[in-house]
Amino acid sequence: MKRLRTRMKLPPNSNHHIVFKCVLAATYLGPMLLSMLYLYLSKSRIDVLLYWTSNTQVKDPTSRSAVILIGSYSYFVYNAGYPCLVVLSMCLLIQHCVKILWLYEKQLRNLTFCSSCLNTLKDFFSALEIVRLLRNALSLPLLISLMISLLNLFISISTLLIESTDVATHLALEMLVTSLNGSIILLTLTLQAAKIPDSLTKIKETAGTLLVKHSKHNFQNGIAKETMYLLRRIEESELIHLSACGLIEFKKSFLLSAVGGLSTYGLLVLNFKRTDIKEP
Repeated sequence: MKRLRTRMKLPPNSNHHIVFKCVLAATYLGPMLLSMLYLYLSKSRIDVLLYWTSNTQVKDPTSRSAVILIGSYSYFVYNAGYPCLVVLSMCLLIQHCVKILWLYEKQLRNLTFCSSCLNTLKDFFSALEIVRLLRNALSLPLLISLMISLLNLFISISTLLIESTDVATHLALEMLVTSLNGSIILLTLTLQAAKIPDSLTKIKETAGTLLVKHSKHNFQNGIAKETMYLLRRIEESELIHLSACGLIEFKKSFLLSAVGGLSTYGLLVLNFKRTDIKEP
């Protein structure tokens, strides 16, 4: 693995650094801006003040605004800011692993049969070990992030469908942030995690192409035979998917399953609401 890190020097990508800085800035500034908007929408409501003060009366208008601002800021930080930071950290780790696989696939495409090519082929198994370590390290964080995402979406759907006519503006802001946060986490994690099996598939296809290209040759020397053997092992290697503690594998098709589950949940909530209205 040390040889892999020294041989594969990842090229700097300024676009990724710009995206990272923008997302990081939005993660820190977003809760502050949302709390100010929440204060503007709810500063005239006594029930909101009593909620943040645990039914304690506050007479000073400045103190009221400060209580609502601090409470809403804490809420948005814990509900949106911290989950986004965790997801951003996982996406950076996944993207770094994808870069390693991309660079290896590029080297494999330009492979020539020589003594040095054996080290290049053996580097694949070191890269595969990195993917396994990443899968084990991110298994529990992926499960927790996925649960947060789905619970946020379930809460938003049930609130908007059950209380669709009398939702206050500050509650609508909460539901909007909750639903956006859940959707962004679900989409980002699924699409980013799906890049790893896609990269492995490209490597396996490239190895298969090289096997077909050189299978007609009758190699006699040991280096060529070992090269063909390693290419065959690469082509037959397992396809690794990131998973949430082995319960869910992150594939692009998982998005369809998630949308179907959320739609079914929404229909159940609507049916429950209609049944509740019809009861005398």
